[in-house]
Amino acid sequence: MQLHRTLFLAVSLAGTAVGQAGAPAQQDTLQALLTEVRQLRQTLVVIQRLAVQQQHVEALSRQLDQVREQIARSAQESNALAAALAANEARLAKEQQSGAVRHDIEDEIKKVKVVMEEKAVRDQQQQARDSQLAGQLQAEQAKLNELNDRLDGLERAMQPAAGK
Repeated sequence: MQLHRTLFLAVSLAGTAVGQAGAPAQQDTLQALLTEVRQLRQTLVVIQRLAVQQQHVEALSRQLDQVREQIARSAQESNALAAALAANEARLAKEQQSGAVRHDIEDEIKKVKVVMEEKAVRDQQQQARDSQLAGQLQAEQAKLNELNDRLDGLERAMQPAAGK
């Protein structure tokens, strides 16, 4: 909306300047105004794209942080499962009888091993997701940097015009 107002104002001023006199100085002024409007439009477009890209980068960053937190929690769970397995195996080694107690310990060991195997698959999936998100984040950050560079270039291009 602001862009439309700016363009309307610039065109109105330019039309007024042309209508009043056809002098070359006024043509130069008109051309300078049109150039300035184009630069402003380009800058606004880049700023809008920059804002959208920044939001995208932030969303990917949050997703990556969440996956990495899950991986850290998963590592703690793996340590707890490994400790439980070791404790059950130690209990089994000490158990002399072949009765129900030994059978219960063996069942518990089997259950823990199944959980550990399932968890290993989920851990691999989380690691793959981490790698995927890290790659996406890097690519999107590069796009953001490119937009920042374009904005800097537009700013530098407008500085000499502002100094005239």
